[in-house]
Amino acid sequence: MPLREQQIAGKVIFEVADGGTIFLDEVAELPLSTQVRLLRVLETGEFIRVGSSRVQKTNVRVIAASNVDVTVVIDNGKFREDLFYRLNTVPITVHRLRIGERISCFFSGKFAVDFAEKYRMPSIRLNKDAQAILLNYSWPGNVRQLKNITEQISIIESEREITAETLKELSA
Repeated sequence: MPLREQQIAGKVIFEVADGGTIFLDEVAELPLSTQVRLLRVLETGEFIRVGSSRVQKTNVRVIAASNVDVTVVIDNGKFREDLFYRLNTVPITVHRLRIGERISCFFSGKFAVDFAEKYRMPSIRLNKDAQAILLNYSWPGNVRQLKNITEQISIIESEREITAETLKELSA
């Protein structure tokens, strides 16, 4: 039986995305029952709209992401190996931010500007000692962690120049 398509905000995902792209974030967390239906729609290009009995065709590109090693989840019996190979056509591995990468300062600067606009306040700036802390931190939460910390500092701190001491206080 084809996948009975889910609705999001009143719109039908595969129908709206026909001819386009669907992004599946944290695909390794999908329940096995959903994985079976997803595999079927990927293989046949067919789905049934919720509330309908008519089979519809779709032509979508699927991009799937996971922050865990899906092969481990497969070994634990929580992800279908056949779905993995169906989705793993062109694998792209994005490594976490590495110690000493200048990218963390670029992202914190970009995020600082974005949050300044969002909250209508001056942008935060990192002094040299604070920049050194960012550069030497391992970032286990990757860019999301950096973004969250930048937003937190942007909201909480009254001083716009952020020092190493400020960063240390937030991590304590």
